[in-house]
Amino acid sequence: MNQLTTSLWGDESFTTLASQEKFFSMLTIVSKDTAPPLHYILLFLWGRVFGFSESAVRSLSLLLYLGTIFVVYLIGKNVFNKKTEGAEFCQ
Repeated sequence: MNQLTTSLWGDESFTTLASQEKFFSMLTIVSKDTAPPLHYILLFLWGRVFGFSESAVRSLSLLLYLGTIFVVYLIGKNVFNKKTEGAEFCQ
């Protein structure tokens, strides 16, 4: 869990600073970056609730990471728990 307490890297600092701007100013800054804007928008909202400390900024990424693992699990469960159609041909 050291990742939640270490200093921010350059790209994390840029994202954090951009997300602290007013919404449309942030979008103007983000439009010049190559990264998709969804993370900036989510961090903009997240920061208004939990602040922009290093722990708060990284906790959003951790939450999204855990959510992704859960969604991938559900997809895998749905895909691999179905019976194969046409199984009578294998008999």
